[in-house]
Amino acid sequence: MIFVSGTFGVVVSNITLLSESNRSDYALQGEHASLHCHYHTAPDETVSSVRWEWKHRGSEERVEVYVWRPNRRPVAKGIFFGRTDVSNTDPSVIIIRQAHMDMEGKYRCVVQTNEMASYTEFQLIVIVDACQENVWKTHLDMDSCTDTILMHCVGLFPKPSASCGVFNEDTRNYLTSVPFDRIVTLRNSTYEITLTNRYVIRDWTSYTNISFKCFFVIDGTSWRRGITYKLFGGT
Repeated sequence: MIFVSGTFGVVVSNITLLSESNRSDYALQGEHASLHCHYHTAPDETVSSVRWEWKHRGSEERVEVYVWRPNRRPVAKGIFFGRTDVSNTDPSVIIIRQAHMDMEGKYRCVVQTNEMASYTEFQLIVIVDACQENVWKTHLDMDSCTDTILMHCVGLFPKPSASCGVFNEDTRNYLTSVPFDRIVTLRNSTYEITLTNRYVIRDWTSYTNISFKCFFVIDGTSWRRGITYKLFGGT
């Protein structure tokens, strides 16, 4: 089999995602989604198969998970078995009934014709959206003049980055940068994240309009969750 990416014969240009929430950079676990393999062929070419291969993050092994062939029902395997609409007859589309974190990884769409084959790859990110506003707790102690921010989130996936710190609302810049205290991988491969920060008002008397901003960020996506909290009773 000859794989090509040239200007003659079949060319697979790109793979796109469309999620139920109308996102193209990630899908949320549990929602409908579709993967689209965009390709074009020469006038005299016939497509004999469209195969999808999947490689989990950190793995070197690529496995076949979906195959379309003319005049047959698509075959879903592995992570897609029982999770896709195999009544779909569009050779370029996989319809996912419910996205799952197990589907996260790099996909390769291989289009085989009577002349040659071409492929391209795409990184699918499936997010378990576990860290809502209720994971945050704040407490202003007027006696000790301290402000405490606590966060405990269980079940987020994939591993997030932190974008946190004390923010000067007047100059619109961060005064500090704060990491998460702890990120633990749980047995189901989701993450438990904790953060505790305590601020004493005497350390911040030079500022009159500051907030604690902290956001979970999933690299490679527009997804973010977090809070903006006015420190020391500011409004």
